[in-house]
Amino acid sequence: MQTRTLRMDTHRDNHIMQHNLQKHGFSYCGMICLHSGDERLAYQKTI
Repeated sequence: MQTRTLRMDTHRDNHIMQHNLQKHGFSYCGMICLHSGDERLAYQKTI
């Protein structure tokens, strides 16, 4: 089985990671909330 979709998330303040995700073809999908209540920015890339 091969994965065709990659998903990642990062902190709102982690601008370096956001830049690298977009640089490598990830698209911003929106905000997700963890069980702890923390928020993350979600990214996805279809390969």
